[in-house]
Amino acid sequence: MLINSTGRRILFERPRMTLVTLNPKFLHTLPDYTLGNIYIKWMDTYGFVPGLRSCVRYINHEEWAYVMQRYRESHDFYHILMGLPATIEGEILLKWFEWINMGLPIAILSAIFGSFSLFLKKKCKNISYPLIKWAIQNGQQARESMINIYWEEELKTDINILRKRIGIIPYDLKESK
Repeated sequence: MLINSTGRRILFERPRMTLVTLNPKFLHTLPDYTLGNIYIKWMDTYGFVPGLRSCVRYINHEEWAYVMQRYRESHDFYHILMGLPATIEGEILLKWFEWINMGLPIAILSAIFGSFSLFLKKKCKNISYPLIKWAIQNGQQARESMINIYWEEELKTDINILRKRIGIIPYDLKESK
């Protein structure tokens, strides 16, 4: 984050995603094509409430703890940009993307063991090599790390313009059935 101007600003300002900064009533008033409106509808679909992610524990370094908290609070935006549902398959594909895009060790562990677990349980209807390749390519081609995006400033942005600016090609899991 320190080598990116927006990342540095996020680290300096330390914004938090709360019910105030992600006000559902406000987000519902935004046009349908905006990140904020799509985000709140996605959250409603899965019964999630903005700003209720648990706080990071067990990380004693204040800056690292904040980065992990920011990662947790931003997670649902990654789903939306990638076009992934909040399902086991969607999470695993997102972990492949996060590993490449942000270099998070926990992401690769989750991606590998999650994929392997689904394979063993023969529940890999929506996880295949082409989908994993798609997630990895998105991580490689993205023009910036997702952790460096000031999501609160992008809520009124047309999601297609944002995806194009970042270099994300969304995928619809329904197409893979």
